[in-house]
Amino acid sequence: MLSTRRFRLLVAVIVLSVVALFFVMGFKPISTPEDKNQFPESNPPEPSPPEPSPTKPAPVPSAEGITKLLDRWSTEKQSALALNDYNGLIRHMSLYKELVGFPVRAANIHDPDVPALRLAIQELEERLFPFIDRKRQFKSIQSMRNSYIVDKGIVLTCGLGHFEFAYHTVRSIRFSVNSTLPIEVFYTSVGTAKDAENIKLLAQIPNLVVKNLNDFIDPVAVAVTTFAYKPYALMASSFKEAILIDADILFFQDPKAIFRFKGYQQTGIYLFRDRTTHNPGSKGRNMPFKMLRKLVWPPSEYVTQNSRVYLGLSDHEVDSGVVAIDKSKNFYELLLIALLNGNHFRGPLWSAFYGDKELFWIAFEMMRQPFYFERHGGGAAGYLAPDNGVCGGLFHQDDTGHPFWMNGGLVFDRHDVAGKTKTLNVTHWSTDITWTTHRWTWPHEGNPFCLYQDGQLDGQMGSFDGTYKEAAESNHRLWIEQGPMFGRVIAAEPAKSDSVTEPKP
Repeated sequence: MLSTRRFRLLVAVIVLSVVALFFVMGFKPISTPEDKNQFPESNPPEPSPPEPSPTKPAPVPSAEGITKLLDRWSTEKQSALALNDYNGLIRHMSLYKELVGFPVRAANIHDPDVPALRLAIQELEERLFPFIDRKRQFKSIQSMRNSYIVDKGIVLTCGLGHFEFAYHTVRSIRFSVNSTLPIEVFYTSVGTAKDAENIKLLAQIPNLVVKNLNDFIDPVAVAVTTFAYKPYALMASSFKEAILIDADILFFQDPKAIFRFKGYQQTGIYLFRDRTTHNPGSKGRNMPFKMLRKLVWPPSEYVTQNSRVYLGLSDHEVDSGVVAIDKSKNFYELLLIALLNGNHFRGPLWSAFYGDKELFWIAFEMMRQPFYFERHGGGAAGYLAPDNGVCGGLFHQDDTGHPFWMNGGLVFDRHDVAGKTKTLNVTHWSTDITWTTHRWTWPHEGNPFCLYQDGQLDGQMGSFDGTYKEAAESNHRLWIEQGPMFGRVIAAEPAKSDSVTEPKP
């Protein structure tokens, strides 16, 4: 038997050997989002655009390869794709992507196998994409993809309830920031006189085309409504690279700048962040995190390091008021975004994620494709308030820290009867560069969101100047000018900052 001394020596040698081996292998301690050290106490980490996973050598295409794909489809089609079956949806989408991309010619496939491949693709499309109607412009998914013939442009969806904002937005794009990007406005007309009047107004905007979504797809087949119009309009637009915007977006510089952002160029999609905040009465990890865990687990390293929802810092991640996407590069992810917003899958998702906004990045996670978040949390653009506050619309910077765009139009609160009659004078901005050293107050009694800085102010607050101030003033002027067209009574300007009182949460 080993003596006590020799036994202790042997144990020490084994422990030191294991530790040394871990360091050689690049071992890192496992940590969870519950660890307080995971939460940023000052600036959040600069999110480097995720590099695509190393490409594995493509298998040599062969008849055996296509047989395996066809066998997978033969198994899948035995049972219908159930309501809210997200795992089944991913299996279907992954298989569809592989079938469509199978290099038939390189594989020297015999003729009898080619019709089987085409039939499998057709059957999958009929199951996955009921909105394709051969009586309309898109006869198939491929014909839709072939329609992307314009390099870059802006896509906007609009209903009667938001037309005044949409009209202001497109005029702002043309006359405040002087953008020449083509614009496609999608609507679903019911043929009223008001529809015709609105279309006539939009037709006066240079390089703008109004399109009826019904001409391209069957929106009834997937019950396209409210939020869901956005991804379906994005799909139907003619642009290879598109900037999808809400009807109440205002820019402070030409939106085409987003195409040069490093994160966009590396991933083909750029997503802006919503406010870093929990909904009233909640904290920590809530429904968004629980749904993320249900859909994608484990998430990518990029998400574990850069998602505030994952880290428990916020109930909100993305502001989908502006989304830039390279449709030619991320076509299958775009299809999945649309499907997730269709009536077969959106119910639990919209409840957990407060609408469509998180599904833009969730779809990329589900397909295991890289995407990019704006670094900072969403800020505020509007008027200065005491105690280091700025009250107004949701604000975003470009990738160099300059004012880029804001959400919500030039009213205090478009969801409130009193708030939507008050005109917002945008003079100051505030942003969230830490995710932690700030606080939000929610809209109340017609007043807007307010962002208050609890930490250092350098780089987190400022006034609009130069060309950004000129754009803000032009946006304001255009809003005032069009007021009488819509029978809008212009309320008094907001009080000066020295008399503004902090609203109660």
